[in-house]
Amino acid sequence: VCSYDLDDTVIDSFGMGKRPDFMQQYVSFKDLLSFRSRLDDVVNVTTCTDGLETSHSLSLSWNTTRFSGGVDYFYEPAIDATAKDFELFAGLTLMQLTFNHIDKWSTQPGGEALGRFYLQENT
Repeated sequence: VCSYDLDDTVIDSFGMGKRPDFMQQYVSFKDLLSFRSRLDDVVNVTTCTDGLETSHSLSLSWNTTRFSGGVDYFYEPAIDATAKDFELFAGLTLMQLTFNHIDKWSTQPGGEALGRFYLQENT
């Protein structure tokens, strides 16, 4: 039987672990990820698959090569395939917010709340 560890904290079968230096109770592994002085420090994780333990070193730093910030405007959404990228999950359709959506929805009742996306600090 092998264990799952996150920075030398044992994770139970419910995904919970206890770090007495931060809290005196069990917390989720997602919370344990943030229990550190610097969020850009390396996270050491041990996983178990078919009885074989494997150690991993992870980074919580934002990867700017994978994710672009801000809201985009598509000048030709009918031509750009990424403008039509969506996910359908449990009857709910999700897609990336664009300025095209904001332009359309801002004229609807309650749409003035979307105006915050036009501010430079939010794009």
